Amino acid sequence: MASARTEPAWAEATDPEPMLAFLHQASHRRQRLFACACCRRVWGRLTDGRSRFAVEAAERYTDGHATAVDLANAQADAGRAWSAAVGLRDSARGKPGGPLDLAVHAARSAQRAALEDGHGLILDAGRAVPPEIRCDLIREVLGNPFRPLQARAFPAHVRGLAGAIDAAFPAVSRAYGILADALEELGEAEAAAHCRMDLHAKGCHVVDWILGRP
Repeated sequence: MASARTEPAWAEATDPEPMLAFLHQASHRRQRLFACACCRRVWGRLTDGRSRFAVEAAERYTDGHATAVDLANAQADAGRAWSAAVGLRDSARGKPGGPLDLAVHAARSAQRAALEDGHGLILDAGRAVPPEIRCDLIREVLGNPFRPLQARAFPAHVRGLAGAIDAAFPAVSRAYGILADALEELGEAEAAAHCRMDLHAKGCHVVDWILGRP
C-alpha cells in the first residue's frame, strides 16, 4: 500500500512504512512500547538473556518502575548481546533473512527498545517481525489516528479491569472479553471491538486510554 493517509488505508495497511510517520509523532513511551511489542513477537530469537532483560527493563521504565540508569545499563548490555549475535552470524556466514540474521535483527530491536533518551526507538524495531504483524502492532499502540478515542471518566470496575489487564502483560488476559462487554455497555463500540481482537501488547491504546496514559 502506497499510503496510510486515510482511515480505510490505515485500517487495511499491510506495509508498515507509511504508518511510521504517525508513530514518529507519538510519545516516546508509545514508540518504546511498540519496539518492545515487536521484541515480544520474536522472543524465541532473543536467546541471549541480556536482550530479554533490556526489553523487560524498557517496559518497567515506561511505568516508572526502572530508573534512567537502570535503562542505560540494560541498553549497554543489550548492545553487547547484539554484537555477539553479529559475530556469530558472520563467523557462520549466515544468509540474509536466515535464522542467524533474524536473530541479529531481534537483538538490535531489543537494544533499541532500551535507548535512554527515546531517540531512534523505532529504528530497526521489528525487522525480524513480518510486516503485517508490525502494522497490527502499530494499530495496537496508536489506535486510529483519524478518530482518536476521546477522554472520558470511567467507572471503577472498568478501570480495575484495565489495570488487571495491564498487570498481566506479557500474557494477554482473558479479562479483555469482560472489558469489551463493559465498554459496549458504556457505548464505546469501537474500543470494545478492539478488545475482542486476538493480538494485544503492553501499550494497548484502549487500556492506556482507560488508565489515562499518554
